[in-house]
Amino acid sequence: MHVRHVEELGYHNRYFKRRTLQFVIEREASVVEGAVPPAHSKAVLRGLAELGLRRPPGGPALEELFARAPRDAGVLAGALTARLQTAAHPGVWAFGSLPAQENHFSFYVEAADPTFLRSCAQPALELTALLLAATPERVEGAEAAVAQILGRFREDGTNTALSHNMREILAKAEAQGIPWKRATARAAHVVLGQGRKRRYYNGVMCDLDSLVSFEISRNKLLCHRMLATAGLPVPVAAEVRNERQVRETIKAIGFPMVVKPNSMNKGTGVVVGIESEEELLQAFAAASSYGTGVLVEGMIPGDDHRLLVVDGRFVAASLRRPAQVVGDGTRSLRALIEEANADPRRSRKEVTVLAEIEIDSDSERQLARQGLTLDSVPAEGQAVRLKGTANIATGGSGEDVTEKVHPDNAAMAENAARTVGLGLAGIDFITGDISRSYREVGGAICEVNTSISLAPHRAADPSRDVITPLLRRSFAAGDDGRIPIAAVTGSGKLAEIVRGLADILNATGTVCGDTSAEGARVAGQRVTAGKLDSYRGAEILLNDPDCAAAAIALDPENVAQRGLAFDRCTVAGLFGLSQLQGEARAAALRLLDAADTLVLPADDLAALEAAAAAEGKRLLLVGGDGEPRRLDEGATAFLAEGKGRKRELVFRSGDRRQAILPAGELPERKDLASCLAAIALAYGLGQPLDAIAAALPVTLESAPA
Repeated sequence: MHVRHVEELGYHNRYFKRRTLQFVIEREASVVEGAVPPAHSKAVLRGLAELGLRRPPGGPALEELFARAPRDAGVLAGALTARLQTAAHPGVWAFGSLPAQENHFSFYVEAADPTFLRSCAQPALELTALLLAATPERVEGAEAAVAQILGRFREDGTNTALSHNMREILAKAEAQGIPWKRATARAAHVVLGQGRKRRYYNGVMCDLDSLVSFEISRNKLLCHRMLATAGLPVPVAAEVRNERQVRETIKAIGFPMVVKPNSMNKGTGVVVGIESEEELLQAFAAASSYGTGVLVEGMIPGDDHRLLVVDGRFVAASLRRPAQVVGDGTRSLRALIEEANADPRRSRKEVTVLAEIEIDSDSERQLARQGLTLDSVPAEGQAVRLKGTANIATGGSGEDVTEKVHPDNAAMAENAARTVGLGLAGIDFITGDISRSYREVGGAICEVNTSISLAPHRAADPSRDVITPLLRRSFAAGDDGRIPIAAVTGSGKLAEIVRGLADILNATGTVCGDTSAEGARVAGQRVTAGKLDSYRGAEILLNDPDCAAAAIALDPENVAQRGLAFDRCTVAGLFGLSQLQGEARAAALRLLDAADTLVLPADDLAALEAAAAAEGKRLLLVGGDGEPRRLDEGATAFLAEGKGRKRELVFRSGDRRQAILPAGELPERKDLASCLAAIALAYGLGQPLDAIAAALPVTLESAPA
């Protein structure tokens, strides 16, 4: 089986309220919907459990699906795709299937991250084919096939999964109500927030970070000199370019030494504890291969600590320990390492908190110093060090020591971040006792990092909140990163409604964008031409860096096809519902579910009935001639007879009745109903009546002929 087509749907689509992918699958002749061999179903369940993908609470019960008759390929594939998604996004994800056709079938799954979900579909299909194969293999064959499929998924899935850093930040953002999406389909960069509030993140870094400061931190020699100039504790160091200079460092610095490439990270190419000229020359040759220059430092005795500084404030500290295993007296080091790497928290890429322990030249050097090989059987309780550096990225672990950090050491870390100019910094500090001042017991900064991993802190103590300070850089407490959104759909003059609303907001000083079948504008200036009363039009405004509010017209046919580009909007207007039929009408009503406030025509009984069924919504009515029926809650905008028998645009909220504008002042080309709708929408967005009334003459003067 293979994927013939994938359709990506937005929020409030025809299946779910969250983003969804629908897959159309080419059916193979070997797949027969019938009995699932018990050996096959057990092999799949066992393989998922070994991968750490056990059934989440309330999630799809694969055991029940496997035992059910008859079995549907779409249901099985959807359930397995949803389960595989939990590898990167733990939670409960809904799925479903559509009636199968002669040569294909379809299923749909809620998507935490559409890009990652796509990579879950193919292994899910392979497992489905195994379960429904016409000629089942033997038990051993099923076990091997499942292991191979899930093994590929574990390797290949990391290519599309967001890093654990990014997922931790997104989980906290979602809890705060901040919307997010990938910058592009497969990018690691993520956009948090909307319009002028949006920020770009790549892991822990965001677009607030200085490129110059980042480059300084990556250049270890330059960073070392800046710290030394500022009087901060650093080891004795020298840049070396050839073997002669390397030998000179022996006399100038002395053993033991550390050799590192000048511009690599995560411990790449770093060799510590060098005790001889031969080791020094070998380490220099290896570090030179990276082509970034080589730095030789005097080795500082003590433990390796990561001190996290965010916006100039010390946040957390972790004591980092090098990768190691503990002997049991019976198994070889090779077997112990394999067992450690089987931990689902470990992976070869940054998709889990811990990294796999890879055996390399550094590992062989560490084992040789301990008189061991991979085939050695360490005694029970014997700790065997496998790496020279304590990086989590090379298989290390951490212990939270935040509460132990001496104030002088915390202040030193903050000063180091300021010296380099970093808003976010991971200070690698070596000392024999983090609870005592470095001025008393010594210690030194061996590196300053900005493109950091949160793993040292998350692995050490998951309850230690290091995510909130990162988000606070972009979004203050209580700020959900959203801009006010007014969305309208149905039939009628939608373009005139959103254009009128945008003009009102722009006149009050709020930069508003509007999009409709006539194109997209921001602050009254055309951004893009074309029919943009669509998902695409909404995306343009929500990604515009100047847009402080959005007025969006949506073709109900497009909503039926794609869903919405946003999960929530401030106010929604539904006009001409009686003229819509079928899926278009159902899609228009789904917009009401996304909004906090509804603007509806007072004479549209179908829309009013739908609004009455939606509990907790604020309702604003728009009338024609004469005041609509009075509501216990809500407000009305209508056309009424004023003084001197002149008609006026009137707004009533509670007991307050205010004439907004004499109707005679509207240009002939202005539609009264559209103007009333724009007024009601502006009020729904929180604009005071006086501000709306003052803005109207301005917008009318600038109205297009």
